[in-house]
Amino acid sequence: MNIQIQLCGVALLLLITLLLVSQRRIDISSQKVFNTILVCVLSSTVCNILMTMMLKVWKFQYIIVEEVVTRTYMFLTLFVCALSFIYVTVELEYVIANIVQLRKVATAVMVVATIAMIVCDIDYKFDDQFGVVYLYGPSVNMAYMAAAVLVLANIIILMRYRSYMDKRRWEAGLIWMTMWICSAVIQYFRHVPMIDYAGALGVCLLFIKLENPESYLDRETGLFNEQSMRLFMKAQYKKNPKFSMITVATNESMYSAEETSGRKALLMAMKISEFFESLDAKVVVKHTGWSHTLIFEDIDKMKSASLKIQKRFSEKWDADKKFTDIQVKPTIFEFPDCSVAENETEMIEYQNTFINENLKTSASKVLVFDSTCIDRISENNRISAMIVDAIREDRVEVFYQPIYSTEHKLYTSAEALVRIREKDGKLIMPGVFIPVAEKTGLIIELGKVVFRKACIFLKENNLIEKGIKYLEINLSAVQCVKEELAEQYIGIMEELKIDPKTINLEITESAALSSKEILLKNMNRLIEYGVEFSLDDFGTGYSNLNYILELPISIVKFDRQMTNSYFESEKGKLIMEATINMIKAVGTKIVSEGVETKNQLDLLEKVSIDYIQGYYFSKPVSGSDFLELIKEKN
Repeated sequence: MNIQIQLCGVALLLLITLLLVSQRRIDISSQKVFNTILVCVLSSTVCNILMTMMLKVWKFQYIIVEEVVTRTYMFLTLFVCALSFIYVTVELEYVIANIVQLRKVATAVMVVATIAMIVCDIDYKFDDQFGVVYLYGPSVNMAYMAAAVLVLANIIILMRYRSYMDKRRWEAGLIWMTMWICSAVIQYFRHVPMIDYAGALGVCLLFIKLENPESYLDRETGLFNEQSMRLFMKAQYKKNPKFSMITVATNESMYSAEETSGRKALLMAMKISEFFESLDAKVVVKHTGWSHTLIFEDIDKMKSASLKIQKRFSEKWDADKKFTDIQVKPTIFEFPDCSVAENETEMIEYQNTFINENLKTSASKVLVFDSTCIDRISENNRISAMIVDAIREDRVEVFYQPIYSTEHKLYTSAEALVRIREKDGKLIMPGVFIPVAEKTGLIIELGKVVFRKACIFLKENNLIEKGIKYLEINLSAVQCVKEELAEQYIGIMEELKIDPKTINLEITESAALSSKEILLKNMNRLIEYGVEFSLDDFGTGYSNLNYILELPISIVKFDRQMTNSYFESEKGKLIMEATINMIKAVGTKIVSEGVETKNQLDLLEKVSIDYIQGYYFSKPVSGSDFLELIKEKN
């Protein structure tokens, strides 16, 4: 019975070995320890079979050989117990402060037990009836005691640090230790050879739950998946070497349904994966969708690969005799010092943040992952949290800057501008939080809050009766490309019973660049409802006059820079006058921002500027102060 049980264990272990060597694997500590455990359990099981054969067939004819094999078997069994302690604690190195000392203690226990096994007597006999080898004596007792100490230490660690461990690793470790305890008790008291078979079952359990290479691979391409990348990053973080990555990110919205599904998509995925594998990266990771990450330990290889990627993706891809362009943005990460992050999770979060930012820009970027980068991203995270808290705690305020009509000589409108009030009463200017809100998507909720507050202010204070014909409210580029924007804003106006003619939404050229199709859809729906639009910040960016013709806008706003150019140079004056004439020719009104003096006001009135906005009249003020302003002026 002994040999049959052990042969079953050997068969299981050989099957696992075959599965391991047939798949690619990430080079990480836990897998190295698991490989060693696998080899030791297999070796100890083979030793057990040899012991049985020698005692049954050779009948004590080779005493020295039997001694060597028997003591080797005991040593390997004990060594597996020590390795199990290392395996269980492999992900707790940053949780248990004295982990190195604990491992030294475990090693010392094994060394003492090994010495005792060598010098003490060991007795064994073969039971012909059951075909079982019995081991007993001082040496065996010492091995059992040392193994019990190591297994007990494992259980204490598992229970004490359960909350810090991956759930699957915790469950596998606890089941493994329980199997060992039960098998040891059965073998010691009932003389049934269960320890080695239990060891084989334990290895099988670890393989299924934690170490199966296929769980770390993308099923379509065979590349590593995001889970394996997290493991690799964790290993790199512990080693703290210099390494670099290229994440080739794509915006999936640019592809048609035909290109992202079915046979063509699979062929494309395979061709792209084969290309990335040819770039001599240490690890190639396939993310969800069409994005990949290539990890290099040699920065020169990374730079060479980056050039090859940009060149290859500038050409067409052949998928099933259909040629396709794929637009990508290689985002390059250099990691001169991993220790600037608290852990590998933080590194991956920063990486994802940077990738998302890069997808919203027009060019690829390089991120050097150092303390400066961490400080910048940490500050952005702080600001993001501040925005969330301000929205939740109703600390978002709307200020208003009056807009003067040169025709009526009155304030006839105002621009609504967002502020955040900190808990200590300090005001935070939009230049601090708006860029972060746009990058994180918080601008969507923040924009709705501002719109609702401005509508409520307009209605509750009867601004129309006070001479204010409409309020101008900003829309960011991120808001403009949300298909539900129009219906959401219409819903707010209907809920509050706001006349849509009293609302003017300001958009920028960057909004038109993001997604003109969705922008126009939203604009047309809102215009149909009665809302009007302004083109804000004209004079910055591309300043493309085509936008005035292509977009259904009623007002163009010259930014401070363009307004100042009229007063600072003859060339600027000529350009602005020519622009004014063209805009007027298509029936669009003009606002000049940044006016600060009476002389500027007088000169702009002469060139038929319709509205003036600037510090000459007022800076942005709170709602109550704005009401006082229009009371005095109007």
